[in-house]
Formats: sequence, structure tokens, C-alpha cells
Amino acid sequence: MANLSLGTLLIFIAGGILPAIVWLWFWLKEDATRPEPRRIIIGTFIAGGIATIPAFILEKYARDILGVSTGASLFLVWALIEETVKYGAALCTAERTKSYDEPIDSMIYLMTAALGFAACENLFFLVDHGMDGSAFHDILLGGNLRFLGANILHPIASGIAGGIIALTFYRGTAERVYATILGLITATALHTIFNLLIIRSSGGEILTTFAYFWIVAALVILLFERVKRIRPYYV
Repeated sequence: MANLSLGTLLIFIAGGILPAIVWLWFWLKEDATRPEPRRIIIGTFIAGGIATIPAFILEKYARDILGVSTGASLFLVWALIEETVKYGAALCTAERTKSYDEPIDSMIYLMTAALGFAACENLFFLVDHGMDGSAFHDILLGGNLRFLGANILHPIASGIAGGIIALTFYRGTAERVYATILGLITATALHTIFNLLIIRSSGGEILTTFAYFWIVAALVILLFERVKRIRPYYV
């Protein structure tokens, strides 16, 4: 931090957090009919950001202690850790409240936590590279666009998980548990695939990689529409 001026640090904070907030505003429009309490949304967003701390610790443990240090195995373990802590952030701050009262809430809260997580990842990424003296625009365009990818990857992966969980909102406990496990597995698989695509892409290939992002983002929007139509069995 000593190498960064206050002005640069503020720019990094804005550059790291504002994109995630814009995406949050976009996804919250899917729940415009019965919006969630602002304080819970803010709390879930912050909890998602805080979740980067245990994620970092667990990822370092997996790499250094368990010896998972190469290729797809590393990305798979890291993706599982990140999807789990994001779910935990949403569970602890929102999904145990009275506001969690309709299927779509599962997607909204999980995606909110995911965007908080992405915001902190963005900030850490900017500060880390800024310490090396890189210019802001070079940071954004460098590293296979990993910075921009976080804002898309995290919410859509968590959105898929939330959608799968939402489909069992009115079902029994066992079915909801199975759906949660399946949702986290699916999100982990997507997260792993996307990370591998980003890391291995270069030049024009990055456009193909981001095309996959947008295809899955479109699927999340369709999943929102499906979840909105879910009704209790007794209605």
C-alpha cells in the first residue's frame, strides 16, 4: 500500500467496486416486483466481500498443504471453495431471515454475495498489480481480462446454483439439500471451465471465451423467468 498514493488507491477502490455494483443493479431488476430489503442486500454484498478472506486461506491451504498445485485440479478445488463460501455468505446473512420468502430470493441473494466477492477480488487484483507500478488501463487489459471476467463469472455461476436451489423452494428438506449440493457442483463445474478458458485464452480467443460467458448469462436470465413462475403446490 505504501507505493500507492491516496488518489490512486481511491481510483482502485472505485474501479474494483463500482462495476460489481452496476451488475448488482442490473440483476436486482429481475426481482422488481417484490424487491428485497436494502439493508439485507447491502449486508449480503458485504458478507460476500468478507468471504474472500476464508476463501484465500482455504485456497492457500489446498495449494501449500494438500499439494493441489497444478492445472485443472487446482482450479477445481479453488472453484469449489469459492462457490461454497459465497453460498455460506448468502446463507448466513439473508437466507435465514424472514425476507427469504419466495423462490427467486435464492438467486438474488446468492448473486448479491457473489458480486460482493467479485468486488473484493477486483480490488485485490488492482492493488496487487498497482503495487508493481502498472497503469490502470494496462491492468484492465492485461492478464487475459481476468479482472473483467470476475464480474461476469461469479454472479452467473452463483445464479445457476441459486436457480437450481430455487426450483425446490416449496419441496421437502431432503430435496432442498440435494438441490443445494447439485447447485454447488454445477456452479463449481462452470467456474472451473471458465477459469481454464480465461487462463488459456489469448488474443482473439478471449472473445470466444466471453461469448461463452454471455451464453450462460442468457441462461441465467431464462432461469430467472422459470423461477418466477414457481408457485406453492396448494395454490
